[in-house]
Amino acid sequence: MAEYLNSLPAVLDTVYAIIYEPAQCPRCEASIHVDYAALKRVRPDAPMVLITSYHDSASAAAYNRKKGYIADGYIYDTEGAYRSIFSFNSGSMIGTYILKMCRSTGQLLFGAESFYMGSNAFMRELTAWSGPMPAHDFGVEGVGVDEAASQPVKPGCAPISGRYKDHTLSTGGEPLSEVYDVPKYDGNYFYYNDKLANGIMLFRDGGDSLRFVSKIEADSTEKDRFIELDEPLRSMRDDVYYIPCAASMLDGGSMGVSYSLPHLMLDTIAKNGGIAYFNKAVVLVRDVSTGEPLPMFVPDFDMADTLFFYKHFTFTTFKGEAVFACQKLTWPMDYEREEYEHKPYLNPFCDAFYSSGNPWIATFSLNTGKLTGHFGELEPCAKAGRTGYEFVSPIMYGNGKELLYSDGYSGTVHITDNLHGGTDKAYSAFAVDTAAFPRPDTAMFYTEGYANAYSRYYYRRIISARMDDERVYCIVKYMPNGLYVPSVESNDFTFVAIDRRSGRATESLLPHIGGCHTLGFELHSSAGRTVPFGLYHRDDGGYVVREWTGEE
Repeated sequence: MAEYLNSLPAVLDTVYAIIYEPAQCPRCEASIHVDYAALKRVRPDAPMVLITSYHDSASAAAYNRKKGYIADGYIYDTEGAYRSIFSFNSGSMIGTYILKMCRSTGQLLFGAESFYMGSNAFMRELTAWSGPMPAHDFGVEGVGVDEAASQPVKPGCAPISGRYKDHTLSTGGEPLSEVYDVPKYDGNYFYYNDKLANGIMLFRDGGDSLRFVSKIEADSTEKDRFIELDEPLRSMRDDVYYIPCAASMLDGGSMGVSYSLPHLMLDTIAKNGGIAYFNKAVVLVRDVSTGEPLPMFVPDFDMADTLFFYKHFTFTTFKGEAVFACQKLTWPMDYEREEYEHKPYLNPFCDAFYSSGNPWIATFSLNTGKLTGHFGELEPCAKAGRTGYEFVSPIMYGNGKELLYSDGYSGTVHITDNLHGGTDKAYSAFAVDTAAFPRPDTAMFYTEGYANAYSRYYYRRIISARMDDERVYCIVKYMPNGLYVPSVESNDFTFVAIDRRSGRATESLLPHIGGCHTLGFELHSSAGRTVPFGLYHRDDGGYVVREWTGEE
């Protein structure tokens, strides 16, 4: 810790800090401004440092300037060194955290999530606290010895072979950072959600390069769509966040971007003049050739008496319907045990749950926005470990004729030609070794850490898949010990092709290239062919998309 703080000027020995990762939780960043201001109100001479964890210090500094994040000192952690210093009860740093530290001794006097944003009372208590707080390592709590000592499982396949083609990105001077989720390449269009730009960066194939077209983000009309306030309160729309989640090509030459827009209104429950804030899930639509906004799609996620939580982080469209992920409102979401323990259809720790119907895909009419159905079923590995929806991270892809969907972690891919009663064919990219599972530990039932015992067996996940008449194509991500590792380069990725007739799968390792920072892997479909590609940031500052053509 002392070395970590060594770059700071030695003004005072007690240092306050906010630590965060840019754009990892955009709405959490609201605490940066208000916590700094609160500290200065309570103790003007106390130094507040902003610790920014990001691999590129120049981009991180530009982001802080753009956001207006004021501090008395800045630390740019480009190597993720904080992970060897701090331990988080969430397993990793999620959101913003406020710290109080002793510069000379390197002791952490206090550390917590920024719950009390801008609170003078909290800041008075924090400045009076002398600490140190008891040391605690959350990283090993609830984790068995065997898991903690297990070695990461690496792909056993050979590197991908054959020819490749490189496409440089012609950015037009636009600053690029890194990919949120995965990059996309459909036909002549390449696009991705840029983490620090907070928008979809769209490129078009220009022959010798992929040339920047535009940044897709919510316009002023779309931003105001759900602001139900009059002036002067209406000006609060400038202090909230508009967050793009994922982009996908739609039918008819348009692109959809799932978005979280703010829904602001007077608090009619407390009736104290306060503001009620909600997230509104929408899909913005653009004509990719002109950039013209098309009518917004608003799925009706706000249903009363529903058993499900609906997610818009990934989506596709198929035969007049929008397809999203869903899950039951129960563990591992944040519910109290008594809310679901005696309801078998909600209790993943009892056998009856797994025969009660547990879909993880939901469809909504593109015409009305209304729910039209649920489908998908938890795979057998979920029942074997009593893990419910814990290891479910759905992906979906529609090509007009068929819909592909997978829960990601089980390795099973489903393809159907009809969302409501059609045939469903299953294929396997890999299998989870349920025979090696430990027996469910009843003493850990209903706890947040119950699934830790099974993480090591879910060390890979399908992050993207597509299909044609002959094959299913997948990008598979390998994760050390099944744990979340944010850096793309800390994980291995493979390309899996499954023969739809025989079911035989072949796997090839996708490379991290020397002299480049890997930003992501995905699949490119064009002219009836699907091939894998990678997006790389070269050490000289340029960007390149490399696709493997499948030719020897």
